Amino acid sequence: FRNFFYGFQQTNFPVDLAKLIRYAQERAIVERIRYKLKLDFINNEYWLEAGDEPVSGRFGNKFVIPQGVTIEFEDKDSSFMSFYPDGRTNHKFIYLTGVKGARYTLTTENRIAHVSIIKEE
Repeated sequence: FRNFFYGFQQTNFPVDLAKLIRYAQERAIVERIRYKLKLDFINNEYWLEAGDEPVSGRFGNKFVIPQGVTIEFEDKDSSFMSFYPDGRTNHKFIYLTGVKGARYTLTTENRIAHVSIIKEE
């Protein structure tokens, strides 16, 4: 059961992260402020900030990075992704790797509020 649960979390994680990114992109444009997706690799958590304040509501929670999943931005030393009021982001690619070697690339490259999930074989 434990293995099934961890596998399920890892499989859904790219979709959940894509939803959070879409939300941040949209809110940055509507509210005309910078949003940030912040990662804490020590505590395996991620969350959104609007300006420099935590986001309120259900998207303001701290979320847990599933056990065994690694996340990297284009700039491997970065621990956050910014979303600007004009629709730009400071990273266009996020790389995810799971325990069983499953690799995904999330890209925000083409359109605002569109996040593509590419599973690498």
